[in-house]
Amino acid sequence: MLDKLMTFWSKLIKKHTNFMIRDLSDYENVITLNKKLVIIFWHPLCRWCQKIMMTLPYVYLKLKFKWYNLKFCNIRENLEVQQKLEIKKTPTLCIYEESKIVKRIDDEKEVFDFLY
Repeated sequence: MLDKLMTFWSKLIKKHTNFMIRDLSDYENVITLNKKLVIIFWHPLCRWCQKIMMTLPYVYLKLKFKWYNLKFCNIRENLEVQQKLEIKKTPTLCIYEESKIVKRIDDEKEVFDFLY
């Protein structure tokens, strides 16, 4: 269900080919190509992640207004990325500037405060 929702939103946002991080090399390319980037690490069964996906257009536009690009990484499908970044829970939000993590948020309340 959540995968279908992600596909739907990604088509609306128009950048569906670059919307999801698919593997470790894709992750490394994404962080080097974007000056300001937010990556949301999510899991399809996480209820907090599902809440974020339900309001994805709002989140996308809010971050775009702040000049951030938004990407998603499904930790169930990307174990290499999960292990490299030591993602323990979802949702986890990583904020990058100039290819470096400037902030990492893994508390649900803080994630929602940042996104909304």
